Amino acid sequence: MCKVIENANKGTPSYHQQFQNLKGCKDYDVLKTAHPKPSREAQQKVTGAHRVLFSDVYAKQEQRPLLSIETKEIPSHGGKIKNAVTCFMRFLAITSMHSLALWWGLRTFSWQNAAIAWVIYTVPGIFGITLCYHRMLTHRSFKCYKWFEYLCAWLGLNSG
Repeated sequence: MCKVIENANKGTPSYHQQFQNLKGCKDYDVLKTAHPKPSREAQQKVTGAHRVLFSDVYAKQEQRPLLSIETKEIPSHGGKIKNAVTCFMRFLAITSMHSLALWWGLRTFSWQNAAIAWVIYTVPGIFGITLCYHRMLTHRSFKCYKWFEYLCAWLGLNSG
């Protein structure tokens, strides 16, 4: 089923033909080879193809396989109880962790610790992620000394 097909008129298949041909293909040799660019003229002639709004491209709507999966049956009474117990256990675990964090935070809070936490959170975020990773390393929007580049990259590394 996986093979390069040729359109008799233009020598290239339509988008629809190429998609149908390669959908579900497991043959690595076919997938790694370059395929001809699909022909817009051939796509216009595919039955059911409609013009995409504000474009010269024609497309045919395909079935969405995940939406056509049959649903499972409703669980029995025992399954409903097991589901309720599982949900309650998750709720209890999450609520306990948040309560413990709130209780511990109120017992140990100080403005000095809050200021240290803010500096540890913002400095690597501002200089490491925004300045270094994004502006300097991704876009190369400015040049700087190598030592400063390494310092900012190290700060970005510590921002997680």
